[in-house]
Amino acid sequence: MGKEEPIIRLPGAGSRPTPADAPVRLNVPEKIERIVSPPPAVSEPERPRRLEAISRGPLSGRSQEPGLEQILPESELEGPSDDPWEQKADAPIVPWGWFVLVGLILAGAIGWSLWQLSESEQKIEATYTLATEELEKDALQTKEAEEFVGRVEETLRGYFNADSIDELAKWVRHPERVRPLMESWYATRPLQRDPMVKMTEFVQLTFDDRGLFWRARVRTASGRAQEVYLEEQPDGSMKIGWETLVGYQPMPWDDYVRNRSSGSMDFRVTVRPDTFYSHEFADSNRWVCYRLTAPKSEEVAYGYVERSHPVAVFLENYFRQREGQHAQLILRLNTPSSLNSPRGVIIEDVLSIRWLYFQNPDGGA
Repeated sequence: MGKEEPIIRLPGAGSRPTPADAPVRLNVPEKIERIVSPPPAVSEPERPRRLEAISRGPLSGRSQEPGLEQILPESELEGPSDDPWEQKADAPIVPWGWFVLVGLILAGAIGWSLWQLSESEQKIEATYTLATEELEKDALQTKEAEEFVGRVEETLRGYFNADSIDELAKWVRHPERVRPLMESWYATRPLQRDPMVKMTEFVQLTFDDRGLFWRARVRTASGRAQEVYLEEQPDGSMKIGWETLVGYQPMPWDDYVRNRSSGSMDFRVTVRPDTFYSHEFADSNRWVCYRLTAPKSEEVAYGYVERSHPVAVFLENYFRQREGQHAQLILRLNTPSSLNSPRGVIIEDVLSIRWLYFQNPDGGA
């Protein structure tokens, strides 16, 4: 074995070491000493003690950690104060910027409200002004319409109250041209006064730019219902289309068809395309045929026009637009003395596309 280490004998537990109990070193082998040696005793932890700081002057450097009195404010070390002013100072402080912001918001809201109120007042005033203008305009239009209808009724009453050609001529269109026709017409018919009872209808007619025409329906004292066409004159007066009202013809349609009167005459007829080709008009490549009738008559005539003639071109286009429907036209018809067709007549011209002359055919007023 190697070198022997001395053995130290320890005193018993709870005994105080004395000089007599001084450890005696024994020569014990090193391995045995490590085995039998007891663990070192655990000493009781020492209670912490506050270190006393060495007083230093105000200019002396600090060599230890600062105390609480140097870290915390004196007010917190001394505790809450009983002074109400000091307590109020401890309350949270709201920055003045918030009050300014709130004030600006309120001022903006008030300003916007005032602006909206001003805008509303302006709109109300504008609406009131517009409504007033519209009412005044409507009132003016109503007044003008009443005056216009008054002129129409005055014309109708004057005409139907007339009992002479001179009186009738005051109310009709184109009096210079129409008066001779009236004299011829009433030479074979009685002129009777038949006052108007009331006007049952009054509408404006649209004839492109051919003038201002109106249609009125009138009931007379005798119970007749008359359809009257009127034209507004440049001076605002109203004139009646006498030829249309009475259905003027240069001669009775029945007599014209039966007797084959020669010469050119202007008739108000109902016209529609037809295919009746006979005698001189048997060649459909040369001629165009139209069936002709007149009011209050059952007699039928057939009008022919050469296809190359401008009148034929006009009638073809006109009836194409109407899709073959009949039309009321004023035609100038001619019956040559050498004509063999029993009911055939030649169409020389189209004077009007209504039974009403839009312009004076003689060129007068």
